[in-house]
Amino acid sequence: MLFRSNLNNISRLTLKWNHFPHKMFALEATFYNTYEINKFKDKLGEIGVGFQDNRNETNSFGTRLNLQGTVFKYIDTSIILEQRNERFKPEDKLSTAGSNSSYRRTLIAGTEESLNLLSGALKITGVIKSEMINDKSADNFPFFTAENVQFKREYTELTTWQVGRSEEH
Repeated sequence: MLFRSNLNNISRLTLKWNHFPHKMFALEATFYNTYEINKFKDKLGEIGVGFQDNRNETNSFGTRLNLQGTVFKYIDTSIILEQRNERFKPEDKLSTAGSNSSYRRTLIAGTEESLNLLSGALKITGVIKSEMINDKSADNFPFFTAENVQFKREYTELTTWQVGRSEEH
């Protein structure tokens, strides 16, 4: 007998302030949350190897700030700051080993600059974005018990850039 269920919830609130901090700019703040539970039971071992009774919970929340405006007559700018927190909590009801949560905190900073030429017929855009990711996860090696779980920490930094142009004929 197989059983599978999913529960998803996505929430978002966006606030916008025009003329912030100057009349040529606007600030947009977005607050968001996602929540998901996945359950899967295969007590007869019909799919895969062995029996399964899993419940996985994922939760993330964050804030994104976007400041947009026109710096000079022909230059549009956008500055983005975002912080996101995530948690993944697996649960295997048939396992004797403890299930432990994993966490991720991400900080994103970026800017996009657009140069408008020929009365807007040509636009050249440059973007640079940096992501700093801090992970904390439990080593779920099957011989560990809940009393002596060891956490692994990992830090990753990613920087990307992009240049493009668009034309109107």
